[in-house]
Formats: sequence, structure tokens, C-alpha cells
Amino acid sequence: MDSEIKSSKPLFVGATAAIITASILPTVTITPILPKIQMHFVSVPQVDVLVQLIYALPALLSMLAAPFAGLISDRIGRREIVLLSCLFATLLGIAPYFLESIWLIIASRALLGFFQGTLIVCTSALIADYFIKQRREKILGLKFGFVGIANIILLIAVGYVSINNWRNGFLLYFFGILATLLVFLFIKKPPYTQIAPIGEKVPIEWKQLIPPYFGAFMGATAFTMLFSQLPYLLEVRNISSSPAFAGNLTSLTSAGMFIAAFFYAKLSGLVSAMRMWFFTFALVAIGFAILSTSSQLIGIAVGGFVTGLGTGLVMPNSLNMVLGMVPAVARGKAAGIQTTCWFLGIFAGPMIGVTLSRVFDGPSNALGVWSFVAVLTCVLYLIINRNQTER
Repeated sequence: MDSEIKSSKPLFVGATAAIITASILPTVTITPILPKIQMHFVSVPQVDVLVQLIYALPALLSMLAAPFAGLISDRIGRREIVLLSCLFATLLGIAPYFLESIWLIIASRALLGFFQGTLIVCTSALIADYFIKQRREKILGLKFGFVGIANIILLIAVGYVSINNWRNGFLLYFFGILATLLVFLFIKKPPYTQIAPIGEKVPIEWKQLIPPYFGAFMGATAFTMLFSQLPYLLEVRNISSSPAFAGNLTSLTSAGMFIAAFFYAKLSGLVSAMRMWFFTFALVAIGFAILSTSSQLIGIAVGGFVTGLGTGLVMPNSLNMVLGMVPAVARGKAAGIQTTCWFLGIFAGPMIGVTLSRVFDGPSNALGVWSFVAVLTCVLYLIINRNQTER
């Protein structure tokens, strides 16, 4: 099989590019323009919550769709599913540019989430279908590393194109056309895939999957809580109310993410996957603590970067654990539930953030509270790792 891979190296390079590009599409973020959307719809009751729904609701639908998308992809294959998801995610992502009602925008974002969840699941499972062992770890790191780079570019782009009109940020979903073309041209039948027989029950050790599933949820919660609260933190600190500035600063978080993701393959050879969770949430705790206590721009920048280092390890570590623990015919199903946990965290992050901000009087205190939660998560994984070591 290795000689087969070498002989078709251009195909595998193209497949890698297509998988990574399709994976970037769900990461297009609108956080820098949330304050401007809220200002535009200021007359709508509970607009602060509704604007957070515009950002977070796709994650809820992704969470609901992911297990079914994964299960179906195990039965019929993943290429066509990824192709259609790229196309519909592009159309629905652009839709708010033309919509005048906040409720229609929310509805379009909800539908977008269905296809985003499908893309996350199927592109992750495709990596396991195309690559094994160290090569899989490397490609997972590359995938989330490039997702981090894309986050930097897209965050900056959303901020700048939206200076005069917040709707312009949604036009960046045109990126999906490139993803669709690459998938159509380069995704062929993977060498390590297996189609699950209809009606056959595949045994999965679900108890073993709890740590990576829980890690995905907690990591995603921290990731989106930071992204959604940072523009408001900048306003409260009287630093800036510009979406372009917020986008530039938030990109530092993504810089930390892609650096951590790129080095994941090397780190995984030095640290066990379970112990990796301790370092992940220790970085999140430190980053949030810095954000909560610093009143200067440099402190906020450092806090965002450190948090990004932690959250950048979440998805490659979680997926590597999950994909290595289940049979090939159950990859889609297992990855689907992992994606559900991830998107549940993405949905919960902004909602928890705005709730904590209300209860504890502002974004600074909200981030401080979640820093303490991250410390407790570190302790939990230390206990789990110790129990597994003693067995």
C-alpha cells in the first residue's frame, strides 16, 4: 500500500489540499462584526442574545446533524456528501448579505450549521480513510494548523471589509467555491476506507471515548467564549470599538492555534494523548486569567495568544484519540459524535459568556470565572490519567 501511495502522490497531495480547504469553510467567523450587527438591530427586543444566536446557532445545528452525517457517510461514502455540503454552505453563508430581517438571518445561519457539521465530520473521517498512524497525526496537525492560519486571514478580512458595511463580511463565504472545485477534482476513493454493512452492529467502546469527547466540548467552549467576548472586552476597556481592530486582535488567538496544531504531531510523540489534555487546559486557564486581569492591550494580546495555544491542541488530539479507538467502519459515527461535542461547546461558549457577563458584571469577570473552570478541568484529566496509569 505504501508503494501505491508513492505512485499516486499527486492524488494524495490533491486530496490533502481538498480536505484542508473544505475544512476551512466552516471556520469563516463573523465575531468582529457582532457589535455592528447589534447596533443595526438595536430596536429589536433582546438583541444582545439574538446577535449571539447569529454567531452560535450554526453550532447547534451542526451538533444535531453531525452524528447522522457521520453514520450516513459510513454507509454510502463521504465524497458526494462533502461536495454537496461545500456547495450549500457557500450559498447559505452568503445569504445574510441580502437579508433584511434578523430572523431570516438567524434562519439562514441555522441551515448553514447543518452543512458545516457535515463538513467537519466527513473531512475528519476522510483523513483516517486516506492516512494511517504517524501520517494521520501529521495530516490532522496540518489540517488544524491551516484552519488556524485561515482564521487569522478571515478574521482580519471580515474586520476590514465590514468597516463601511457589516454585511460585507458574509461575502467571504465565496471561498466555498474553491473548496467545492478541489473536492470535485481530487477526492477519489480512499485506500483505507470501509463501507459499513447495512444492519450490522459495530462494537464501540464508548466509555473510552468520554475523555476526548469531553475535551472537545470544553475546548470549543473556551474558544468561542473568547471570540465572542473579546470585542466587548475591548469596548469596556476603552481600547477600540472597531471591528477591524477586533478582527486583528482575535487573529492572535488563531496564531496560537495554528502554531500548536502544526506541532501536534511532534508533541504527540513526546506526551500521551491523555496527558496532552492537562497542558491544553492549563494554557486556557492561564490565557483567560491574563485576559481577565490585564487592562492593557499588550496583556489582552498575550492572553489571547496563550489561549490559542491551548485550543489549538483540542481538535487534533480529540480526533486522533477517537479515530484510533474505533474500527474503520465506524469512523464516521464516532467522529460525528465528537463533532457534536465540539459544536455543542461552540454553541455553549457565547451563551455561557453572555450569561456570565450579565451575572458577574462584564466580560472581564466572565473570563476570570472560566479560567477557574479550566483549572478544574486540568485537575480532572490529571486524575483520569493517573487512574489509567495505575491499571
